[in-house]
Amino acid sequence: MTLFAIVDGNCFYVSCERVFQPQLEGLPIVVSNGFCVLSKSPETKPYSIEIGTPMFKLESLVRRGKIRVCPTNFRLYGDLSRRMMQVLADFAPLEVASIDEAFLDVSFLAHGDGRWVEWGQSVQQRVRQWLGLPVAVGIGPTKTLAKVANRWAKRLGQGVMQVVHGPSQDALLAEFPVSDLWGIGRRLTPKLVAAGIPTALALRDADEDLIRARFGGRAAQAVRELRGIVCFPLVSVAPPPQQASVFRTFAEPLMSLADLQRAIADYVALGAERLRKHHLAATELTVSVRSHRLVPAQSTTCYLPIPTNYTPDLIVHATEAIATLFRHGESYKKIGVVLTGLRSCRLQQGELLMPTAGTLVPNTGGDRHRQLMAAYDDINHKFGSGAVRFGRMTPQTPSLWLNLPTVR
Repeated sequence: MTLFAIVDGNCFYVSCERVFQPQLEGLPIVVSNGFCVLSKSPETKPYSIEIGTPMFKLESLVRRGKIRVCPTNFRLYGDLSRRMMQVLADFAPLEVASIDEAFLDVSFLAHGDGRWVEWGQSVQQRVRQWLGLPVAVGIGPTKTLAKVANRWAKRLGQGVMQVVHGPSQDALLAEFPVSDLWGIGRRLTPKLVAAGIPTALALRDADEDLIRARFGGRAAQAVRELRGIVCFPLVSVAPPPQQASVFRTFAEPLMSLADLQRAIADYVALGAERLRKHHLAATELTVSVRSHRLVPAQSTTCYLPIPTNYTPDLIVHATEAIATLFRHGESYKKIGVVLTGLRSCRLQQGELLMPTAGTLVPNTGGDRHRQLMAAYDDINHKFGSGAVRFGRMTPQTPSLWLNLPTVR
């Protein structure tokens, strides 16, 4: 019998903030990108705050000190996410689903006489002890049922739940709204409810052929998964990315071109590091900026003559691009960079008349630049992302010794 477990961080961004700010424990906290709520703690429930709530609607609560707002720190969240996945990989084969959740193949628990609860509690305890992060564990014969179990674990506050065939599964599915099912989004939910399928149990017991004809293949897969038939096996090796993007919102708007160029240089370095991790090079670079006013973001795209993941070359293109978007007197709240048109470094074709610094073709400087980037990545991997940076150094991750709390 196949069994899946999903381990999901509770209020992940808020929990990450509390790791290094323990004084926030027990307080109503929201994490915001400056425009809307991205994460919220359970203590905000009395205020009916939802994910995606615009921040201007919370100004009164913030002003009266009812809630605390933490600006996003994606470098911190990414670093703690990487550490959490490393801890989970010690328990079972792993598939990273998102920054705060992962699927594990726990089929070895199928013949363990209900050992899944003890196993799930051991996972919780280790993640909490080693990283300070609370997690919920859901276990089921398919990924969809594991997600249902995980959701119930959070609702009931038990931390660990399993959904296996039997009366207990029927009872849990009967109280589980179809809108919360994995893969059933906002578009399908009203159609299913109108068809008399408001719960996961009703969807499981519906006619599969009828569901496929009326609502499509993804809904039919959900039916099969709810019946215990695996449609989504564990994918231990993720497919190569189609792009590398880094977007950040500033706590305080930036008004000078120099500040914008320094920021975009940092984000390009992060994007290029991701490309090198997958042995990819980019042929297009898009820079976007959004002002403090509620106006659409502006963007521009550079087409690179040769695919590259060499950070200095990409920084040159990005800083030139953002200069064309900059307007004096304007304040900028959010900027980002997207690297697309990805090519494998192993299959890169050289340019006869235009050898550039960033090319990986031998005898054109590529070997030296490849060694430089390898050393740069090794140092950041060993001492934490951001330990070595281009142009300046501002420690922001728990991997850096300077940023570790002092025990007195």
